Amino acid sequence: MQLEPTVRGWVSEVNKCLSGYFIAVLHCDSEVCLVDVIKTRKVIARSSVYAYQLADLDLSSFIDLVFAETKVSRNFKYELKRKAVEGLEKLTVWTSKENSHVIKEIAAALQQYPELTCVMLRCIKTGHNVSLANVDEKMKERYEEGYYS
Repeated sequence: MQLEPTVRGWVSEVNKCLSGYFIAVLHCDSEVCLVDVIKTRKVIARSSVYAYQLADLDLSSFIDLVFAETKVSRNFKYELKRKAVEGLEKLTVWTSKENSHVIKEIAAALQQYPELTCVMLRCIKTGHNVSLANVDEKMKERYEEGYYS
């Protein structure tokens, strides 16, 4: 495994997931790559990735190595790994207690079976199915027709 292309690839993957930070490859040769962690145009940490380490490194351990000297929280590194390594995105949704179990069930099903998608909603009052593509238009139309009072 070659050092420079591997490190540059990891840096690219991590940078896609970062907000407020930037990782830059300062120097790379056959033995070592110097990597800077930059926050608001200021270098806050410099890490060295050596060729002999490459066999033991993966993207997750690369993140640990690069952010070892920074004051980022454990949670920051955890969420960064989930984004960069597993391709997951953190999502926070505020909903009523009555709907929370439904949202959780939908999210769990979508995560377990990625081939599924949510494109239809069913009205619990009338039984009508409404497509997400035109939910506002259809609901307005049904209000005007008197289905909901």
